[in-house]
Amino acid sequence: MVVRIREELKKGEWKVLQIKEKAKQDMISKFGQEIDLDKMAAAVINLELIDEQQNLDQMKKEHYRERRMIGKEVDKVRYGLTKTVKDNSKFNMMKAMMMERRRDIEYYIWKNEKNNSSGLKRVLESTNNATEMTKQLEHVRFYFILFLSSFCNRLLIHFVTLSCFYILSPIEDNQQ
Repeated sequence: MVVRIREELKKGEWKVLQIKEKAKQDMISKFGQEIDLDKMAAAVINLELIDEQQNLDQMKKEHYRERRMIGKEVDKVRYGLTKTVKDNSKFNMMKAMMMERRRDIEYYIWKNEKNNSSGLKRVLESTNNATEMTKQLEHVRFYFILFLSSFCNRLLIHFVTLSCFYILSPIEDNQQ
């Protein structure tokens, strides 16, 4: 068994030498000299790497511009959100003032309930108006915050998607 394997190995080596000699003769007849196939293969691979590097650089430029535009949009939304938070604080202060005013009015009603029945109706109407204004302010604030939150989430998802594509690029992983 071992003898047969050795004979096959010798035959294989002899065939390889014949093929190499024939390839050498063909190269000399076609090109006038022997060509190093390993160097040629390396040159082709290097050209492909250069093309991929150029494609990667172009993609980086495109994504940089897009990320910069999204960053500006995020800054605008962040500014709007900051403004909304400030407005919300003002709404809360107004709500607190109205609630305090309502307590004062209710105390005034309780204190002067028996003395002035016509004044009581006016005080109740102003209390109801203050309550209605408070409800309207809360309603407006809720929908405005909901709108900004939704818009921020969309921008953030878009930005993260672009960042993940840029970070997980298979071309970059091969170079590192």
